[in-house]
Amino acid sequence: MCQVVGSQSRHLTLNQLYVPEVIHIVMLVAADGPVKVRKTVYGIVLNLLQSLYVSRSDDVPATELLQILKDFTSSLTFQLFGLQRDPPTSQHTVWMPYNDKQYLDNLEQLAMFLSRIMEIASGSKGDFNHIVSPVFYLY
Repeated sequence: MCQVVGSQSRHLTLNQLYVPEVIHIVMLVAADGPVKVRKTVYGIVLNLLQSLYVSRSDDVPATELLQILKDFTSSLTFQLFGLQRDPPTSQHTVWMPYNDKQYLDNLEQLAMFLSRIMEIASGSKGDFNHIVSPVFYLY
């Protein structure tokens, strides 16, 4: 999967093809494991954002992608991936939440951040908050 995502294409459809799979894998693996795994997952999402920016069309707003890329280098975004970097020139270290609530809040923020990426990558405009997923009816 990383090999497919790693290649940047000038065609937006090729870059958009694997966005849901990459987001799913990131949600499963993010903020878990040693520093090398966490940095790799962070790098995969960064590479995805860069490839979406390079191949964007008129449907995908450049200003929103640029804002996400700027937000991606903040310390709060590092925390979403279980990383911290006290001085900006230091190496990454593992960030661990203090309790289960902080862990779940961090995971929720990561899901919201990744869903924002998916919305921008889809190029669709509109409010989809009124649509209820059929999964909610199962519980």
